[in-house]
Amino acid sequence: MAKLLHFFLISTFPQSSRVKRTDNLYLEVLGLGGLFLFLATLNLSTDLNRYGEFMLIAAFVLSWKYWGKILVKQPLFWLMIAFALSLVISTLIGMHLFPEVRHYAEARTMARFCLFVPIAWWIGTNPASIRNAFFVVCLFFTLSSMIWILDWNTLNYFLEGNRPERGMLGPESSRLAGESILRYASWTGMLLVGASVLGKDLLPDTLRSGKIKLLGYLVFSIIIVTLMLGTYVVQARGVWIAVLISLSIGLICRYCIFQSEPKTTFNNLSIPALICLMLVAMIALNFNKIQDRFLRDQANITNLLTGQIEEVQTRSVGYRVQMYLWTLEAEHSFFGKGARAIQAINDSDKLSQKYNWEVGKTHLHSDYLAILYRLGIIGMLIATSIFCITTIQIHYKYKKRMISPSFYVFFITATIYILIAATTNINIRNHAFYAIPYATFLSIILMSNE
Repeated sequence: MAKLLHFFLISTFPQSSRVKRTDNLYLEVLGLGGLFLFLATLNLSTDLNRYGEFMLIAAFVLSWKYWGKILVKQPLFWLMIAFALSLVISTLIGMHLFPEVRHYAEARTMARFCLFVPIAWWIGTNPASIRNAFFVVCLFFTLSSMIWILDWNTLNYFLEGNRPERGMLGPESSRLAGESILRYASWTGMLLVGASVLGKDLLPDTLRSGKIKLLGYLVFSIIIVTLMLGTYVVQARGVWIAVLISLSIGLICRYCIFQSEPKTTFNNLSIPALICLMLVAMIALNFNKIQDRFLRDQANITNLLTGQIEEVQTRSVGYRVQMYLWTLEAEHSFFGKGARAIQAINDSDKLSQKYNWEVGKTHLHSDYLAILYRLGIIGMLIATSIFCITTIQIHYKYKKRMISPSFYVFFITATIYILIAATTNINIRNHAFYAIPYATFLSIILMSNE
């Protein structure tokens, strides 16, 4: 049974013969099985996802003698250790400053950013494994999205214009797709952009050739359409803007600037044409709702641009602007005020007294400000260094022709999406949102070991 499971997992996540994950069959089954379970249940079941998380971490720790000599040479590995240490220090500080709130739970969620190291190790350096890992995420996320989209609450949005809050399928403890509008929007937008840019390179080899090539295009089309619907129904304007900008840049780079084919053929342009057609159709069919969503706070935006900030007090624009102002005015220590410090400030009504808010505040609606306030200047510098070093290393690998154009454009597009989406959303605490793209990036960087 173990050998059969190992054959399936090693076929899904093949590894280079020069860089072994481990020589222990059972340890490799544990790690790859945890990886598959983690990727497949990212938006389905919290309990199953945590089991997968525990499996891949346990197998990673037990395989230390294999990855030790490789990862210790990577600056990203040490930066992740520094990020984890800064998170621990800020949590201890927060527990001292605000003992009434649970900093540990929030810190554990933010620590999932560090998952990209063990995830990258078990994905490996084989390009097929990297592609299959992203395909598994897209496939199972599409299935869960279809469940949510077909749910009555979501269909009701299309029929009556009501914004869905969560699906009605299954108990709350299972956390099926659609439980969190913000998390769902961030994930769906990320996958939509990545799948669109990778195009046919997203599909496994078995779906890209032979008699079932048409089936591969059908699967790809279903994934794109479902992710487009999912991105639309959540009404997250920041995600919409991030998708449109990053997707436009990605498609131009992928099929015009960094195309792998020497000639512009129909086959080369069929996928971007299909994506653009579906996107235009989606916007045209729902133009009034999209326009209403953007113009709903037009008066508040006008007040903001004219400097009348005190008049911007709606739940959407005013909430973010005033929260941003308060955070920028706050004193920022070197190690921050704790992973859940913002909740303590909210509970004390200091913000409400100053800005006369009437809505609940649970987070900062910005990754940049969240990291700065919670982890301090040191945490912000570490996070910035992770981004900069990743960018430099990926660009270096591409210049040395160590990675394919499609992977390089995927990195560019995903990075642009993350930078834009992080401005108005908070993703670093949303179920390892950053872990997947950065795990892919680290796997690409490690290809230099080939």
